[in-house]
Amino acid sequence: MERIRDSVSKSLPPLRIYTEELRELTSFLSETCETFTIMTCGYRLESIDELSQLPKHLAHDLDIEGTNPRVRVRLTPVGGDIHVYGGDVQCEGIAARIENILRAGRLRMPLLPGWVPVLSGLPLLVAAPSRHVPTIALAGIVAFLIVVWTVYDGFLKLRRYNTIIFKARQDCPSFWERKNDEIILLIVGAVVGSLITLLINALVGK
Repeated sequence: MERIRDSVSKSLPPLRIYTEELRELTSFLSETCETFTIMTCGYRLESIDELSQLPKHLAHDLDIEGTNPRVRVRLTPVGGDIHVYGGDVQCEGIAARIENILRAGRLRMPLLPGWVPVLSGLPLLVAAPSRHVPTIALAGIVAFLIVVWTVYDGFLKLRRYNTIIFKARQDCPSFWERKNDEIILLIVGAVVGSLITLLINALVGK
């Protein structure tokens, strides 16, 4: 019979990490644990250097396990967590250090575009009672804002997944190639907000 040991657990946000984070993490684990293994893309690796031999240059899952102390870092396409078994102060420190390393790759989702049409519609909601804006026009604008926000929120949720890239940051695509979808989304949000503002002015001006 073996007693189940307590563990320190931490949840991770969606991440986009590169070999810099992986090397820092494995370097820390090599100093902390007796042994550790890396599992990704259906392979078990003994060293971070073996990543270059994988048939893929990125993955959406990663599992690293260390022994003595027992440590597990698990990333799946939709989430991630850290477990350090022991439950003492030292384990808390190990878990916090691993979390700090990985959070360097935390995804930062753009929030502005979804609020542009919403904020643009506020003048209409304020001015509608005094300017006698038609009810059907008001309902149409509100429905349009709901649709825009729903589509935008769905887009963000689809992007919230873990990506592990087996390359250094400087070897990856340029800023525009990495951010073009966010930039386009900003432009679309600004255009939609401008169109709504023009429509509001036309309705309120009557």
